[in-house]
Amino acid sequence: MVFAMSRDGRFPVHRLMRRVSPRTQTPVPATVLILAVGVVLMVALPGAALLKLITASTILPASIYGATVVLYPHGAPPVGPHEGRL
Repeated sequence: MVFAMSRDGRFPVHRLMRRVSPRTQTPVPATVLILAVGVVLMVALPGAALLKLITASTILPASIYGATVVLYPHGAPPVGPHEGRL
């Protein structure tokens, strides 16, 4: 996400974060930033708080996606018949 936002010019220091290594073809500065943020969170938060953060960041997006899939047909306009459709 850091790389994509930097590529689009929507992230602070985007000129640095959008750089891609010519050898590995990966966004090294963006990867190092995420690694540094992860290390800081591991050091700053106690074990239980970090576990809750990881659990919430895993379950919440899946729940939102699941709710979207289930609720989409109820809010979407009806689709009429199309030629060539079964």
